[in-house]
Amino acid sequence: MGCRWTIGVLVLAGAGRLISADVRVVDTEVRPRSEREVLARGAFEVANLSHKWFSVFFQVRAGDEALKMPDGTAFLRKWADVFTPESVYPCVRWSECRIGLSLDEIQKAQNLPRGRTVTLQVLCDIWDPDAQAYVASGAPVASPLIVKVDAEGRIASYECFYTVPHAPARADPYGASFPARRCKLALEHLKLRESAAAYRSVVEHGPVVYDWLFRTILDDRGALPILRWSFLAGVGSDQRGFFFEPIQTAEQARELVSLAYPKAAVIPTREAYEAILRRLEGVGAQDTIKTRIPPGYGLAVTEAPGLGWRVRGLFLHVEDLYQAKKGMIAHLDYAVAKDGRLGLAQVECVDADLEFLLDTPGADAWPRLPRFVIPTEEKARILRTAEVHGDQLDPADWPQGSMDR
Repeated sequence: MGCRWTIGVLVLAGAGRLISADVRVVDTEVRPRSEREVLARGAFEVANLSHKWFSVFFQVRAGDEALKMPDGTAFLRKWADVFTPESVYPCVRWSECRIGLSLDEIQKAQNLPRGRTVTLQVLCDIWDPDAQAYVASGAPVASPLIVKVDAEGRIASYECFYTVPHAPARADPYGASFPARRCKLALEHLKLRESAAAYRSVVEHGPVVYDWLFRTILDDRGALPILRWSFLAGVGSDQRGFFFEPIQTAEQARELVSLAYPKAAVIPTREAYEAILRRLEGVGAQDTIKTRIPPGYGLAVTEAPGLGWRVRGLFLHVEDLYQAKKGMIAHLDYAVAKDGRLGLAQVECVDADLEFLLDTPGADAWPRLPRFVIPTEEKARILRTAEVHGDQLDPADWPQGSMDR
């Protein structure tokens, strides 16, 4: 969740309360920009410290060492200087600190291993010019950059492995709640963490069905357990891995990805996708629906040594929203870290009302993902977070079909 270093400053808050000021790097992301350049993005927070200059730097590390350039200096690139505003209580965040990093520059490093594939780490670090010291390190949220280096030291190819940090919405343990039904998860490989469960709710206006993952963490250091944290996220959100035990197998990685696409069809081959395009032409939709050739077909899982797994697939997914059906055909490229963090690069190939495409000739033979969330008759109330919008219906008033989605 980032590295928090406390600056030696105390700030006087309301009612004479003293609070410490700190800086925290919360995310570092690396994405492809071109064949010879990647785009790095950093995000950091400053709490309780106004009218203060900071400098934002990016560095690249190989193992525990910074890459060393021919002149003996570390590979270090400055994004910008920032000045905190007057009001920073409780904190202010910069989330779009972006800079291009050239592979041609990176490969000049003297300590870049040659003749093999290397996992580099890209970090965002925060420098305090007054203290002449780094006050926040991005090491805990560093983003991997996997490079294949030839015998001459040239980077022949690269691959990014960005995953979103765990940061599910946290509920007030004494706040409002909303009605829901407890659900079972039809899973073969994943295991829910202790005190985690699945629920379904229905928003009155729509109506729209939402499936949730809810987890409590208890503070049991006293004589009696006391509720300390409550977290909530959608079953299909990029935070879903937070609610499951660590990912240890390729099957678990595939199931964690598939959880967001219940009953989706996997388009197995190029021939199957071409049959879909012919189906669109047959109904005259090719002029109104944009299509593109996907980068791959089927559903495959490959290991990323030391990091986790890469799950890639071409899905036809139709989401039933009762009033309308939202469909897509997309190629999904997921990075799945061992702790359940997820990163997605998505290429949308067809975006339309696609339910009729399930009647494409040969579609009966396409692999289908199962229905994962099975509501029970058990009613419950779960704590509300800022992500929960609208009035939730009592389960007794759910419209027909809400249990079968």
